Amino acid sequence: MKGSGILNYREFTLETAIIYFLNNCKINMLSKNSLNGLILKLKLNNNVKSPFYDITLGENFNKPVLSIIIKCILINYNNQSIDLCENIIKSTMTEIDFDNEVNTQIDIYNRSITDDEFILEPICPAIISVYKNISPDLMQIIYNNFEGTESDKKLIYNLFHFQVKINLIIMEAIEGFNVLKENCDPKYEKFALFELMRLHKYGYIHGDYHKENILINTNYQYYFGNTHELMGKALILDFGRSKPINNINLIRLKSALTYEINSLSDNKTHWSYIWLSYHLYNCFDKLNEYLETLYKNRIKQNKIIIEDIIKQYPKLNTLDKIKDFIKIHPNIKSSSKSSSKNKSGGTRRNRQY
Repeated sequence: MKGSGILNYREFTLETAIIYFLNNCKINMLSKNSLNGLILKLKLNNNVKSPFYDITLGENFNKPVLSIIIKCILINYNNQSIDLCENIIKSTMTEIDFDNEVNTQIDIYNRSITDDEFILEPICPAIISVYKNISPDLMQIIYNNFEGTESDKKLIYNLFHFQVKINLIIMEAIEGFNVLKENCDPKYEKFALFELMRLHKYGYIHGDYHKENILINTNYQYYFGNTHELMGKALILDFGRSKPINNINLIRLKSALTYEINSLSDNKTHWSYIWLSYHLYNCFDKLNEYLETLYKNRIKQNKIIIEDIIKQYPKLNTLDKIKDFIKIHPNIKSSSKSSSKNKSGGTRRNRQY
């Protein structure tokens, strides 16, 4: 895994670390197709010390985290449609649904990163903190440091000026991962489908699996071997429409594709699902065989990773100790008990290795 930033508690509190990062970064749009808001990527300015350090147990262990992701979400007591501009429609989310999304992502992260077959390989970024009902001052910092196009800057301005609350989910931005492009190498679509199968293994439907919710690192050695055909890994974003499913205990492509395609509430084929439908109805058998090969290769690689961790870090000499070290824990209160003030809810551990 290349991520899971841990706060340097010796110099920062969680809140001061985040404000410090916001004041010393450049911000760009990562995705504007999220159902409930916008997803931004923040990259720390050159020669600025990071308040977060990597908890990876591999080559990036204890190195500074230079990028984070912020999902800005519109919050209201009911589901309201808002046209930000240029027919970009967003739906507000209730506080209860927001808490569910946060806890869902934390659960998926923990299940995936502690999976015996995929140890240290989460399928989504780890959540660093959560802010509820952010202040105008915080909105202004984000707006001032945004370096995207004028149209994207207008989107952010409009997002912050509707008469609704704005909540933030702040998460790691694992280095080297970028949004999956429409004209990408077809193998990266297959890597994305492989992670979708993992998501179903952990008991969830994504519910909004379009390509801007998928990040790809083209140089990641995730599967066994280092040939071009096997280089790369996918990550999944945006769990606002995710739902739990039962009795999905094995990785199965056909069930994953079918559940996802049938998950839309309007029962219509959404544009983002065209590529999923194509794989299900046109080339399923060949694709399924390919993904089974990836799965077998991944198991070989996983065994090597566990052996290397135990060899390098004597205190983490069993699989249970590794799992306990890398899990994160939610600190998100029920919305019915939340104050109207700005709130940050950390999930990081106050732990140094």
